[in-house]
Amino acid sequence: MFGQILLILCVGATKWLAFGLEATESTADAPVLVKGVAGQSAALPCHIDQAQCGEVYFLTWTKLERDDRWSRIYIFADNVEKPLRDLSGRARFSLHKSEAQLSINQLKSGDEALYKCDVTYVGGKCPSLTFVRLEIIAKPSKAYIEYKNSQLENGIEIRGVEGDLLRLACIVIGGKPMPTVSWRAIDENGLAETIESRYECHVQHEAIKNNSMDSHVMIDVTVGAKSIEIVGPRDHIKEGDVALIQCIAYGSKPETQIVWKNGSHIIDTVVKSEVEPNSDGSTLNTRSYLELRVSRFDHLNAIECQASNTAMKEAIKQSIELKIQYPPIVVMEPKNGLIVNESTDMVNIYCTFSSNPPEIIENSTKWYKDNQILALNDSQHYMSSLSGYPILTIVNPMRNDSGAYFCSVSNDIGIGKPEEPSRLNVLFPPTVNLQIYPNPEQGFTIKEGDDVRMICDIIDGNPLNASKVKWMKNGHQLVSELSGESSSHKEITWLSVTRTLSGNYTCLAISDAGVSEVSNSVQIDVSYPPSKALIRQLTGIHAIKGHNLTLECIVSDEGKPSTNTEYQWESADGVPFQTKQSILYLTDLKLTNSGNISCAAVNEVGIGPKGIFQVTPLAPPKIIDFLPPTLGINENKLKTNSAHQHQHEEPISISCRIECFPICQIYWYKNNQLIDNSSQLYTIKNSIHPEELSLNRFVSVVSTLIFNLSALSPLDRSRDSKVFYSCVSSDNSVGPSVKSETQFIVEYPPENLRVRPKRVDVIEYDIPPEILCESDALPPASYRWHSSSTRDKSIGVIADTPLLSLNTTIQRDRAGTYTCIASNRHGEDHIDLLINVLFAPTCTLYESRTDDQEIELICAVTAANPNNELTFNWFFNNTLLNETISDRMVRHEGMKSKIVIPITGETLFGSWTCAVTNSIGQTDPNCTLYVSPPIVVADWEALGDDADMSYEETPSQTSPSFADLFFQNRLEFRKHEKNVSNESVGARKLPGNGNDPNLAIDNREMYENMPFQRKCMQLSGTYNPGTYMPEYNQNMAQLTQELRRTQSARYHNCQPFGVEMDDLLYADMYDDVKSGKVKDPRIKPPLPPKGAPVQAKPPKRPPKTQKAL
Repeated sequence: MFGQILLILCVGATKWLAFGLEATESTADAPVLVKGVAGQSAALPCHIDQAQCGEVYFLTWTKLERDDRWSRIYIFADNVEKPLRDLSGRARFSLHKSEAQLSINQLKSGDEALYKCDVTYVGGKCPSLTFVRLEIIAKPSKAYIEYKNSQLENGIEIRGVEGDLLRLACIVIGGKPMPTVSWRAIDENGLAETIESRYECHVQHEAIKNNSMDSHVMIDVTVGAKSIEIVGPRDHIKEGDVALIQCIAYGSKPETQIVWKNGSHIIDTVVKSEVEPNSDGSTLNTRSYLELRVSRFDHLNAIECQASNTAMKEAIKQSIELKIQYPPIVVMEPKNGLIVNESTDMVNIYCTFSSNPPEIIENSTKWYKDNQILALNDSQHYMSSLSGYPILTIVNPMRNDSGAYFCSVSNDIGIGKPEEPSRLNVLFPPTVNLQIYPNPEQGFTIKEGDDVRMICDIIDGNPLNASKVKWMKNGHQLVSELSGESSSHKEITWLSVTRTLSGNYTCLAISDAGVSEVSNSVQIDVSYPPSKALIRQLTGIHAIKGHNLTLECIVSDEGKPSTNTEYQWESADGVPFQTKQSILYLTDLKLTNSGNISCAAVNEVGIGPKGIFQVTPLAPPKIIDFLPPTLGINENKLKTNSAHQHQHEEPISISCRIECFPICQIYWYKNNQLIDNSSQLYTIKNSIHPEELSLNRFVSVVSTLIFNLSALSPLDRSRDSKVFYSCVSSDNSVGPSVKSETQFIVEYPPENLRVRPKRVDVIEYDIPPEILCESDALPPASYRWHSSSTRDKSIGVIADTPLLSLNTTIQRDRAGTYTCIASNRHGEDHIDLLINVLFAPTCTLYESRTDDQEIELICAVTAANPNNELTFNWFFNNTLLNETISDRMVRHEGMKSKIVIPITGETLFGSWTCAVTNSIGQTDPNCTLYVSPPIVVADWEALGDDADMSYEETPSQTSPSFADLFFQNRLEFRKHEKNVSNESVGARKLPGNGNDPNLAIDNREMYENMPFQRKCMQLSGTYNPGTYMPEYNQNMAQLTQELRRTQSARYHNCQPFGVEMDDLLYADMYDDVKSGKVKDPRIKPPLPPKGAPVQAKPPKRPPKTQKAL
């Protein structure tokens, strides 16, 4: 349900009207009326009289539906109580004595109806019916105030202007029965007494309590000013003084805005504004002050005050006129000036003015021209008079009278001059000057296609512009009279001129003052490029490759100017030629010259249209790919005529390529007989090869002659090597036929290889002779040499020519087999050469022991060539053994020679030399070995480890013997726990060699006492290697040298550890040898034969730890 009440307020009226609509309520007399609020509960009473009627047997409630049909909604009996239809779950019947009622919860609008309670008693008497009308009451859902179709917030303020019509609607939504709505003003005194009130919408309904749905608005009314007053000076004010004026606006809300105007101009020099309460207590008065510095323009001018606020549709106004005293205001007449010709008789200029006071001072008038005082003493030309205002008369005005004229007059306040003078313009005919752009006199050239502008410039005259201009070319009028604006009629512009514009030009101008004289003349010469070129060929009919071509460029008009005309030639690729002449010479025509060659004539203006000449060079027949001089075929190629076998072989063919344009034909001949293309023996294939620009080759024909192998007979060397095949072209329009020929040759692989000699014996360090390798082969064979020598076998090819020339001395490592390999495309063969390098023997001499412990010297030949006829010669202390001794002591065994020195041969110990000779020469150097006797140490063990071993030198002993030196140093070794194995020493006592120069102390070497490490160094006599090494003196040096010699045939400095006795003497290696870390380096004697007597025990091994000295 929707209800509203409309409040219409006429703001500022003395009363308001409210219009409303109220709902009427109908009642019924018979039914019991029960009211219930929607959503809540209601109890429907049922009349029961148990006192009169007894116990209730059965009771039903029915509802009168809208279609006037009663429907059962509740059943109640002794054991039955059941709500029906839409009352299920929200209705319950209660019976207590004679009080009974049906309670319905969650009331709905559809529950409003007429209900009937029908009671049946047990006794069957007193039937009873009770009618109850249930009326549903609904509370309004919403109530609000609406203004201009918008819902307002409660308590909002609405602003209105006095006289406006406000329409407020109080909207109530819902409610049953219809609520009562009313408007009321909180201020009980009414609208006439206030312009700000609270208006309230009051909603009344029986479901509403405490006015909970009431709403209100506040109305604020604005009021315009009721009156305005202006207060200012009433007497005269002098120009420049300040006038104070007040403007007061009365009775407004809000305050008014005051604006000052001087005519239509707004004045913004307001001093201040004030706002004060009005006497009515609710409106305001606004006061504004204006300070105005007055001028002559304010005289009798209205100063207006305007007041307005938001409540006023129009501002209220009030004005005041000020009386201002000011000096004369002069205005020159005519204001727009005067225009006269020099032929005019006279001219009048008027000096009008206004002033307050209006009277001027007599004889105060002065006249000016161009701001200079004008002298009026010339009565014939200037005259001044006064007829209410001053007048200046100029008699017979001339061009120099043109200028700005004005006057000055005075009153009691001051002097007055005009703001603008009156201008006199004396007209006279123009003087013109003809100008041209671009100007040829300044070095510019006018070319065809340029834009040319000519100006007939007025350099003098009044006016300076002309109404008409006449243009003449060569003394005749060029263009009819032109009229129009001054910016156009004195100027002519030609766009993209042509050569026809050339000529002599003048002009004259016509103005309001008359016609000018004819201007100066200007000569125009339009330059233009040459005409289109035409190219013609001067030499021959065709352009031929390799020949010269001459072309001429012809033009019908060389242009203007034509004195320096040149010709620009370009190739088909746009590349310019160097020549600038009309003749183009092309030498040695190439393929690149093909195409359109262009030519154009060029002068100072530009380039003329191009002429095109199509150059198509022709090529006479020329062989590009010749036939090979010979065509070689392996003689084994056609030994079988099996077609099946030949189809898997590479075909035999020859080709030629001939350049020719126009294209020519190629024919094949065998011994000058034409080969038919239909022949079964041959197949001919032709193809066109495109031009090759980079090689300057024109289009060419490629022709291939293919041999049918299956149809050809086997080849014969003598018969088939006399056949000639030729490739012949036809001629063409620019050249004769060409021919290429080849000879057919039967080829075969290398055979009959030969080298001379097959064996070369050469002595080492000689240069071997050159060896030539030859063979029979076609095509001729190529050769390469391989060597099996020690030096060359890893190199591969040592020479690639048939002649083997080593060109250097040869050594034995280059001896061996040298192989010559001849090869061509059909195969290869080889032959061997032996180079035998001969050289003198080289030998080695070393010492060995026989079974009887005798010394055996062995001289072994290590290398010799030849080695079958060797001669051994022995020398002792540089003396050759004689034949007797040699036959008794020397034994030859092939490449070895041996000498046995008996154990008792004390005189045979010394320097031994062996020399070996073959057919080439003798060993160089010979082999030499110094042989020393063994040392006897059989009694060492008897001394014991702790024996006091000493050595004393006797006076008669000049130099100690080898044995004395050995025993002395042995004693020192014992003291330092150094041991020498008895296996390394002989069992005989031999004299020493104390004078041996090899025993010099400075040349000896020793080792530091470090396990498994030795150093080669120079020692001095004072060197002390440390605790574990005896002093290295002369005795020790002799012992070391002797031991070194008895254990090795050849001694090398700094040999690896463990080879010589030095290692046993100077290395404490007992523990390492015993543990197996180091191999025992001692020489073990051979085992004795079975049954032999047991030898004496060897010396004890040194202890594991060393004793301190």
